[in-house]
Amino acid sequence: MPALPNRRHERLAEALAAGIPPDEALIVAGYKARGIAARLAGRADIAGRVRELVGAHQVPPPQPSPASGRGGMAHTVAEMNTLPAVIPGPVPGISIPGSAPETEIPGTSPGMTAALEASASVADLPSRPAPTRQWVLERLVDNVERALQLADPKDPATEASARTKYDGSVANRALELLGKELGMFTERSENQHTLHDISDQPLTPDQWAKRHVGDA
Repeated sequence: MPALPNRRHERLAEALAAGIPPDEALIVAGYKARGIAARLAGRADIAGRVRELVGAHQVPPPQPSPASGRGGMAHTVAEMNTLPAVIPGPVPGISIPGSAPETEIPGTSPGMTAALEASASVADLPSRPAPTRQWVLERLVDNVERALQLADPKDPATEASARTKYDGSVANRALELLGKELGMFTERSENQHTLHDISDQPLTPDQWAKRHVGDA
């Protein structure tokens, strides 16, 4: 059986064949996620490669680690023989034959590679044009119709009718903005003026009393 086409799968098989515990072998192979060693080791191609390497003695026995002890290799091989031949489901971040190839960027961690790919995908999206006056007015009208339950909008993704809820405050605010934009409202101010008659004639006693004594 030739070496596995996936380099990390081959390194994992070599580490398992050398008796390294599955979790440590996963790190040796270059993976950072823990808890998936048993699922990887259960792949038919990796398990077969491990048995081939162990049988051919192509991998030198490793130094026992404090966690594994002297029986690490025998225990690992015994576990290998009892592992299922098929993974129950796809493992995130690991290439599977027949699936999309795994992309790696030299000098970056898998997390950084995923972030860079995500940012590149966002950069490729078409930019949305800046809102125009007409667009704003249309949105305000739409808010009024929804708030007053005058329209039955539909979800563009599902074409399903969405129920609207009456909201007078939203409608009033949208109408206020529309009215100001259309010049329908003007600022009103109330002015009070007091007019005094000026005469060159002296006041009569009754006029003087009415003006000065009557107000007291």
